[in-house]
Amino acid sequence: MDEDLKQNLTAGETWLRGLFILLFAFFLVIARIVTGAVVVIQFLFTVFTGKTNDNLKNFGASLSRYVYQCLLFVTYNADDKPFPFDEWPEAKLLTVERTEEKAGTTTVKAKAAPKAAPKKKASPKKKSTAKKTVKTKSEAKPETKPEAKPEAEVASEADAGTAPETPSSKPETKPES
Repeated sequence: MDEDLKQNLTAGETWLRGLFILLFAFFLVIARIVTGAVVVIQFLFTVFTGKTNDNLKNFGASLSRYVYQCLLFVTYNADDKPFPFDEWPEAKLLTVERTEEKAGTTTVKAKAAPKAAPKKKASPKKKSTAKKTVKTKSEAKPETKPEAKPEAEVASEADAGTAPETPSSKPETKPES
């Protein structure tokens, strides 16, 4: 026998990995059964209530991530052992966006769905501590108000057919410097 082959056959790491592969292959069989149960229960839930169950949806998402991690390990694409040797994977739901481009073809884009923010308890309302912005005289724009005319003068202009002057119709005069 070749030395390298003999060394590979007697390496404890290789045989230990083989045992873990058998263990995770068994877990994959169990996960397949659980996935089937989740699918059936979710379907029945949808039939009777008209909407999906969020808990089942999240569990299905985390279960699919677990199956993915197991497959990566047993195919030697990852060295990290999945659950129960690591934490259970977090559910990351995907949203699917379908767009029709040409007749008969569909483009599918998957994006991670935004996480729902945890619900917080309503706290009693507090008084606003926001500061008000106050403009100083140098920052404030000077407002020009039209001079108030006595009612008799306005009435006489209306009788004469002339409209009173408005600030926009007066020509602006600039002070000479």
